Amino acid sequence: MLSHVTFYTNLQNVSKLCDFGWSAICKDRRTTYCGTLDYVSPEIIEGDGYDDSVDVWCVGVLAYELIVGKTPFYNISRK
Repeated sequence: MLSHVTFYTNLQNVSKLCDFGWSAICKDRRTTYCGTLDYVSPEIIEGDGYDDSVDVWCVGVLAYELIVGKTPFYNISRK
């Protein structure tokens, strides 16, 4: 999950995105709840098991936010 995102630029002007705050190596599907509400996938919200595909969801949300300037599911109310 991309919960604590860090950007940095190395000397060759290549930006990198990394986060290992919730990282784990698992062969089975996970069922724990973790992540930031704006980036969390439907599988996690519904309490279903999930795998590393939730990371692709997070990257998609991040890409949308970088292009549009707000998260795709933004609402002034958290409800």
